[in-house]
Amino acid sequence: MLIIGLPLLAQWLFGATLHWDVPALRGFNFRGGMVLIPELAALTLALSVYTSAFIAEIIRAGIQAVPYGQHEAARSLGLRYARSLFPRHCE
Repeated sequence: MLIIGLPLLAQWLFGATLHWDVPALRGFNFRGGMVLIPELAALTLALSVYTSAFIAEIIRAGIQAVPYGQHEAARSLGLRYARSLFPRHCE
């Protein structure tokens, strides 16, 4: 299904959470700009932490998936530990 007015719909959905005003320099303080409500900041932080933990778990599992024999073969060729992981993940 194609929604033609998606940018306008996105503005309507997120318009209540973000407020944009043209910044103006008044004295030593800036007035205007973007105002971010605390709920949206908390949501962004929570999703960032969740996603980073999920990606870290995927990377950890990928490193542990390399068999020990491949590490031994890489050591016998004079490669370091990190160099023995790379060819396995390029397949």
